[in-house]
Amino acid sequence: MRKLISVVLLCCLNNFSLCQNRNNVWIIGAIPAVGDLDAKIDFSSGMPISDTLINATMPIPNTKANICDTAGNLLFYTNGIWIANRDDDTMMNGYGVTSGFGANYWSFTGTLILQGALILPVQDHPNDYYLFAVNADDSITFRPHKLVYSRVDMTLDGGLGGVTDKNISIVDSVTLTNGRITACKHADGKSWWLIAHESNNSKYLKWLVTADSIYGPYFQTIGSDYGTGFTDVTGQSAFSNDGSLFATFGNNFKLDIMDFDRCTGIFSNCNTITFNYNYLSVGIPKGCLFSPNDRFIYANTDGRMWQVDLQSDTGLYEIDTVGYYDSTSDPFPAYFANSALGPDGKIYIGEWNGNIHLHVINAPNQKGAACHFQQHSYKLPVYNGTVPNFVNYDLGPLKIFEADAGTNKYISNGDTVQLGTPPIDSLIYQWSASASLSNINTAQPLSFPDTTTKYYLTIIDTTDTAGCNQRIDSIMVYVDEYPLGNNFGNDHNGIIIFPNPVSKMLTVSFGTIQPGAVLSIFNDLGIKVKEQKIFSKPATTINVSALLPGIYFLRIQSSGRNLSQKFIKE
Repeated sequence: MRKLISVVLLCCLNNFSLCQNRNNVWIIGAIPAVGDLDAKIDFSSGMPISDTLINATMPIPNTKANICDTAGNLLFYTNGIWIANRDDDTMMNGYGVTSGFGANYWSFTGTLILQGALILPVQDHPNDYYLFAVNADDSITFRPHKLVYSRVDMTLDGGLGGVTDKNISIVDSVTLTNGRITACKHADGKSWWLIAHESNNSKYLKWLVTADSIYGPYFQTIGSDYGTGFTDVTGQSAFSNDGSLFATFGNNFKLDIMDFDRCTGIFSNCNTITFNYNYLSVGIPKGCLFSPNDRFIYANTDGRMWQVDLQSDTGLYEIDTVGYYDSTSDPFPAYFANSALGPDGKIYIGEWNGNIHLHVINAPNQKGAACHFQQHSYKLPVYNGTVPNFVNYDLGPLKIFEADAGTNKYISNGDTVQLGTPPIDSLIYQWSASASLSNINTAQPLSFPDTTTKYYLTIIDTTDTAGCNQRIDSIMVYVDEYPLGNNFGNDHNGIIIFPNPVSKMLTVSFGTIQPGAVLSIFNDLGIKVKEQKIFSKPATTINVSALLPGIYFLRIQSSGRNLSQKFIKE
């Protein structure tokens, strides 16, 4: 992770398009005092098309979460207090997904917490979903003291869905920041890391969410203190689209950027950017989101939009102000709120106070002014303040290389053989037993054992991170059994075989041996495929026509000796 050293003004790159059907439809709205109607924005056609939800009765102010199926069809949505199904009616058993002071106080308006709710699909259960939510449990500070989940089964109520488990706490008696709930896929591409933050300190809470259980919370102290004072009422946390980075922007105008280990859920290498402003000059911190290509972070307050370049040519973080609030009232002051990445590759920003437009970053992969930030550029059919809370539902598993020590080897005492497979730059190699290896830290060491030896190869995948990046394989090197050499001739180790290669009848000449010797044939995996006894005569003939084409090893055991040769079956 690079450290921030300079701040400059900037400008370049190209557009990007995603296809995340889980967020193809966005449900938006405002508090009843501003507007009584909800609406949806549908990206299914490739461009956003908005429409009023005539039958919707849910007030949707700041807490917004919804989800679609993998075909992009809306399933359900929430305001942090209850759940509505796709018909805009209360889902079966869907009222009361949070409880306490905030749920009662905001029962007619919906919860006023940014990133206060999040919906996650359940791995390997295509009809099940988790809804995580917080609410204001403290009547004075309005801080949450618990995080709860409900589980939705979409097979219930004729396919409209129903809540099976509801308002179940996964942490309580802990004061949390207002919202900033987000998640990232585990390295397996199925389970989830759920993230929240304690108030008034720098402690993160993390849960591993699987189909069967929710493990945690796990605590980690890193980065800036959040949750103090007036400016903690808002803010946003986000993962990069590839899941390798995490960023959060909140009170004290601190933007924390850190590495994330999808295997272990551990943050590291935190860098903090402090913007030297206060809420009286630029408003309260609200939004934080990565560009589709993960090169830029867009962080904003009510009145200022910054672009942070994580991959500048200077090797330093570079910061550009790409937008200033233009003083428009729409009809209320059209400040900048939280951000969401649309399926069309554009970033959409709410207008906070409840207006009829969204701000848009049209080319977020471009640098500086070329990102084309337009205020009030997408018109809505209803009043709206914020955008829904989404995560990258399409993030797949990490690419993890398998260890490959190679196929088993067969040598004579005193011979040397090469192990392993060709190297891959991103892998670290560690071999044992080390005594009979030329190098234990190379992909293909030379092996020279005196006796049959088993070697172990451990690889560490440096494209991954600690926790699920190690893979182990083993290989046997057999000494004086059925040797594998580069000589495909007919005379080896006192045995003459012909013809070689052979298609049907193989003649083996071995001189005089003791009666009762055993002749065995093994395939190249070391599996015995044929065996017979031979007696004291100088040669014998074997029918090998039934063997599959390939490399085979012939071994004669007699009086404690192993006489071996290799042949090819055509």
